[in-house]
Amino acid sequence: MPSNLANMLFCDFEYSITVPEEQPVTREEAIAHTEGLLNSRLAEIDAWRQYGVFHETHMRDIPDGTKILDTRWVDTLKIVNGSRRPKSRLCVKGCQEDKTRCPSTFAPTANKETIMMALHMAAANQWTMKAMDVEKAFLQSAEIERKVYVYPPEEADLPVNVIWKLLRPAYGLNDAARGWHRTLRQTLLNLGMRESEFDKALFIHRTENRVNGTIVAHVDDLLVAGNDRFYETIGELKKFIKMGKEAANSFKFCGMNIYVSRNNEITVGVDIDRTDIIKKLTTVPNNMKSSSTRRKRRPSDRE
Repeated sequence: MPSNLANMLFCDFEYSITVPEEQPVTREEAIAHTEGLLNSRLAEIDAWRQYGVFHETHMRDIPDGTKILDTRWVDTLKIVNGSRRPKSRLCVKGCQEDKTRCPSTFAPTANKETIMMALHMAAANQWTMKAMDVEKAFLQSAEIERKVYVYPPEEADLPVNVIWKLLRPAYGLNDAARGWHRTLRQTLLNLGMRESEFDKALFIHRTENRVNGTIVAHVDDLLVAGNDRFYETIGELKKFIKMGKEAANSFKFCGMNIYVSRNNEITVGVDIDRTDIIKKLTTVPNNMKSSSTRRKRRPSDRE
């Protein structure tokens, strides 16, 4: 690695290179999870219902000529605590939607300089630092501002003349990431945090002239660091946004392995070999419909 690049990324931190552990997922192993795959898909549909992502609508109740988007499954085998578990995500084929309906799709993500600056601040102020994952982030977004209709998957077990009207920007829509970031941003601003002018993915908590903590947002991954006052705000945040996994002392964020020692010294390492990501998330062979969840429909479906 060129010295100038190392200096830019790691500043005065130590860094190390880790070798990923071999965890192959074979085709035979994937097929063996057929029952688990169905349960995973049903759990995803339940999550859509839980977060109020859609409203069931009869096809006769929508205007003639309305574009109805297809949905599809993205199924993977994820390694959790050494065991392989199916994970399913229901996605909308946003490529089928007229792009003029959502002209703005930009959503900021954290850059390396911002992450390293946040690590510097945490070390200098002896802050508690954690990595937090937002559960089903896009499904927790604010309601969508346009009408979008989609075909539900077969696993929803609905009549063929019933479709879904989206209420939230589900996975796959062109502006889904933007919708989620706007929701997170507005929630943090309402809690008294400030958006950085340097990086729109950085949020700062201040009281008077004192900085209490920072949040670096990279889509649904949050790097949080701060004092006790700051973590009171994090507690308030959890009342509005449901969090998933949390990790402290040793965790990965944006491809960086971050270690915090007892005396709050921070070591940052980067995996040069990314085959661990490829092998942990392997596409599951799909015996159902691989390209689309749309069911066969007849002109009479609107009746």
